[in-house]
Amino acid sequence: MASSGLKMLALLLMFIDHIGEYIPGMPVCLRWMGRLSAPLFVFCVVWSIDYTRDKIKYVIRLYIFSIIMGCLNYCVNTFTPFQEPYREIDNNIFRTLFLMSVILVLIERSRGNVKKRTGYIVLFIIWQIVSSMLCFLLAFLFSRDSFLEIINPILGNCISIEGRYFIILGTGMYVFKEHKLKLSLFYVMFCILYFINSLYDVVPRIIARIDFWSCIDIYGRFVDFHRRGDGVSAFMLNNTLITLFTFDYQWMMVFSLPLILLYNHEKGKGRKYFFHLFYPTHIIILYFAGNYICGR
Repeated sequence: MASSGLKMLALLLMFIDHIGEYIPGMPVCLRWMGRLSAPLFVFCVVWSIDYTRDKIKYVIRLYIFSIIMGCLNYCVNTFTPFQEPYREIDNNIFRTLFLMSVILVLIERSRGNVKKRTGYIVLFIIWQIVSSMLCFLLAFLFSRDSFLEIINPILGNCISIEGRYFIILGTGMYVFKEHKLKLSLFYVMFCILYFINSLYDVVPRIIARIDFWSCIDIYGRFVDFHRRGDGVSAFMLNNTLITLFTFDYQWMMVFSLPLILLYNHEKGKGRKYFFHLFYPTHIIILYFAGNYICGR
């Protein structure tokens, strides 16, 4: 399957997922189908970085659209005509793909030079720390957490990004993209670790025990971990696996692996800006449709 075919399939699955997310009363199976979407987009970006002639232009395009999507989210959530919206808009996959593409370009630019690569990684981490502090300070000064929808994309910050672990997924896919067996093993292992984290809240428990983060409540305000009470997982609270099918169902992305393995290294028909325009348009339409259905 060509990359254009994978993108269109991912687009369809994403649309189905967002119908289940924004339209009330939809069956949860729509969200299950949507779990296959993001890994396909990540995989397509991995190969796009490899094939594109002007990588900087590609990264800048993702950056610009991440800012545009952030501004749209802020405007819709702030100036909504609904008194109690069914849900706010917080989708911005552009920001996730932008940060991932930055890391991939840095890896490619430092190929064969460990010292240079280490320097890039250190600079990236330093910037994430500095920009996180700026985000916290600006949100505190303006007393609006929603303002982060604009600040985070502008600063290229990874706090509360959509699909917070997909940057790791994309980096691994890039490393193993030429070897289907290694790619498959990495992808399955990633999904297993994601499943374990969802089951026992491993990462949220670790972060919740860091006093500094707890004191300033960044963990609760800015990091998109689904904290439940004192950090005990839904599995431990309910003693059941039901939440893995009703709430923490992102592990179902493992079923997108057969589609990933169908990739034939061909581009197919180019639709450069179709996804960039479709993504914000359909989310805003579904947002208003869902709230009108609710009568809010």
